Amino acid sequence: MKVDRLIALRRPPRLLVHSGCWVPPESDLQAIDTAFALAQRENPRLHDSAIWHVLSHSRDGHGGVTLHVIESSYRFQAVARRLHPNMHRSVRPLGVKCLAHSQHGWLMGRRSPRSLTYGDAWEFLGGGSLAVGESPPDAARRELLEEAGVRSCTAPIAVALLFDATVGTWDIIHRVDVGHHTVHAVPSWEHSEIALEPNPSLRTPQSHATQLLLPIARATRDS
Repeated sequence: MKVDRLIALRRPPRLLVHSGCWVPPESDLQAIDTAFALAQRENPRLHDSAIWHVLSHSRDGHGGVTLHVIESSYRFQAVARRLHPNMHRSVRPLGVKCLAHSQHGWLMGRRSPRSLTYGDAWEFLGGGSLAVGESPPDAARRELLEEAGVRSCTAPIAVALLFDATVGTWDIIHRVDVGHHTVHAVPSWEHSEIALEPNPSLRTPQSHATQLLLPIARATRDS
């Protein structure tokens, strides 16, 4: 049984890359391709890409973590829940998530009902898979720009590592200052609402990950 993990960081996590390409042990590749093609017809914005799968993690001194990763495919994550519960339990993608704050509040979005996970729930923006060849801070910047049209004023700083047992993902959490930004972004297929919220606990319903990150958000605001 998967258990949530939230690890505070004093420095960015280290990625130790293993050779090869990870495929779910229970997989039927033809069934996966068929299911992913169906998911793409339902949501044309979905596309396959090379991402990292987390094999394991280990503490690396005080405030550090080493993540053992291997290249994999986003389509495994996209269809795992459709195909087999054992497959869902074995898929552990690595992503990034932002705690983006301006003088007006925290940047948050309400997920679209069509989202693969946490439909209609509020979450911190931005967030998504870490692509192979992309640094975590660059991924955080990209996700902020793609999801909310926001550019960070400072370099994203890794403050925590989260394992969300509900969806089976590892996320490197970054604190991001977006200066005097106000929301001008138009909601997209991924988020039906976008807002700057001074008190993020008031936005409900919330994703499980958001609930886990509220203490970290408060600590980064006050630091």
